[in-house]
Amino acid sequence: MQENVPDNVDAGRAEDTSEQVDIQNEEAVATDTALEITQNAPTSVTGSRKHRLLTLFHAKKQWFIPLVIILVLVILGGIPFTRYRILGVFIKEQLSVTVLDSTTQAPVTGATVRINGMKVTTNASGQANILVPVGDTAASISKQYYKDTKSNVLVTLSTSQNVLRLNLVATGRQVPVVIINKVNGQPIANAAIKVLDTTAETDKNGKTTIVLPTTAATQQATVSANGYNTLKTSVTVISQAVATNTFAIFPAGKVYFLSNLSGKIDVVATNLDGSDRTTVVAGTGSETADSTALLASRDWKHLALQSKRDTSTQSKIYLIAADTNNLSVIDEGANVSFEFIGWDGDNFVYIVNRQRAINGTYNQTVLKSFNANTGHITTVDQTDAQSGGLNVTFASTIQANLLSDGILYTKFWDRSGYYASSSLLSGKTQVIVKTKPDGSGAQTLKTFNATDYQFIEPQAGTPDEVYYKMGGFDADGTQKSSVYLKYESGNVQPASDVSDSNFYSNTYATYLVSPSGGGTFWSVPTDGKSNLFVGDQSGNNARSVAKLSDYNIYGWYSDAYLLVSKNGSELYILPTSGGDALKISDYYKPSQYFRGYGGGYGGI
Repeated sequence: MQENVPDNVDAGRAEDTSEQVDIQNEEAVATDTALEITQNAPTSVTGSRKHRLLTLFHAKKQWFIPLVIILVLVILGGIPFTRYRILGVFIKEQLSVTVLDSTTQAPVTGATVRINGMKVTTNASGQANILVPVGDTAASISKQYYKDTKSNVLVTLSTSQNVLRLNLVATGRQVPVVIINKVNGQPIANAAIKVLDTTAETDKNGKTTIVLPTTAATQQATVSANGYNTLKTSVTVISQAVATNTFAIFPAGKVYFLSNLSGKIDVVATNLDGSDRTTVVAGTGSETADSTALLASRDWKHLALQSKRDTSTQSKIYLIAADTNNLSVIDEGANVSFEFIGWDGDNFVYIVNRQRAINGTYNQTVLKSFNANTGHITTVDQTDAQSGGLNVTFASTIQANLLSDGILYTKFWDRSGYYASSSLLSGKTQVIVKTKPDGSGAQTLKTFNATDYQFIEPQAGTPDEVYYKMGGFDADGTQKSSVYLKYESGNVQPASDVSDSNFYSNTYATYLVSPSGGGTFWSVPTDGKSNLFVGDQSGNNARSVAKLSDYNIYGWYSDAYLLVSKNGSELYILPTSGGDALKISDYYKPSQYFRGYGGGYGGI
């Protein structure tokens, strides 16, 4: 039976149902919205954080990345097994390796040490230093006639702990060797002896041990050292120290001298032991004993040669460059003679004497300085002249001495004519002047009236000391009493200890100055013999190097050796400490004699 429902009731029900649906829909929408909010909310926050982190990373990446690396290293560094392995990528430290002979405990020189792909060689102390990454590493050491050895070593951050000492076991015979200086007998450090294919280097006492095969009683050896001539010799293969295995080698260097062995006067050079004799400048046959002289600079780099080498009968001064043996002309001229004063460094000082000046001619005497490096000649000073009438000429004269602080010279007027009157010298002055070796910085130390003293005679004393005798004549020709002066320490003062009786009788030695200028070398004749002395730059603190000998002074070679001559024809070398002189060579001594000079060697 169908129930009848009123229309308004159905409408109400429909409305209620619609409302419920709307409510449900709203709830569903709200639910979906809430769900969407719930789902989207965490994603939005995470993205924001990522964004901030990315922004921060890009802004601070210059320190962010290293910070992360350091953090990782700190973490890993706490693990002992990884600590040095990681640090080794970035850090290297020095490892000191010492290699010793297992039997003698003597240093093994020339051993090869290989570590981490690098190779070094041990020195005279058996040591080698090598820069390697920190951490565990393997070292291998080898040398001829020794067993190879290997060792593991931990290279730490502490240099003091990075020390490796290893012993090598010899497979041959250990031969002790000593190497000394032939001239002074002193041991030579860092000298090398090479035998077959192995080398050993000496310690500070000149000693080393070289391991050699026992297949022969002797082996050929080469002994060498920096600054010494190489020696070819043989070594006795024996484990005991024997005299035959002490080797003496000569200092390196060349000396120059004159020789007429060829029948002409040549310039010859040899090593200090007389070996490797070379003719540097061959004579032409025109040379004569009285026109030839050779004077070496104190460092033996330059030589001044006076020689007449052609048929023009004119003597010239030549320069010989020791490094090339090149010969070039320093000075020449017609009707001139030369007087050597000496070398000061690279400057050669000399005097040119021309024919007697007459009728107002100048430049009779010229004091010059030649620079061997530049080839430039400087006229330091020159004389004047004046005619006083028939056969009456007044000419100034120059006499010079080379001291450690420059050239000291006199320039004075003298009477040349027999009837010359001293009154003609009125208004003229006599002077004592000091100048530098290159002619600069001239200082007049003393000035005198030429009418009072017509001449000044110099006499060299000790180094940097010169005595002067001043004399003259009155207007009537009566000779005046002499006046004596002394130059010392830049001043000219009266010399109260000098008189007529001792000015000529005093024996003034010729002092040869050492290359450094710090020492002097001279001789004192005694009972027909020579006592040789070495002193300081002033000739004080004298020390005898030879007593009552047949030697005379010749020069220095460096500050360590002295050159001496014997019988005017034999050249020797000896140490500054004294001792036996070793012959270098025979040589030719010309007739010229340069008394009192202090610059250069070989002139006396």
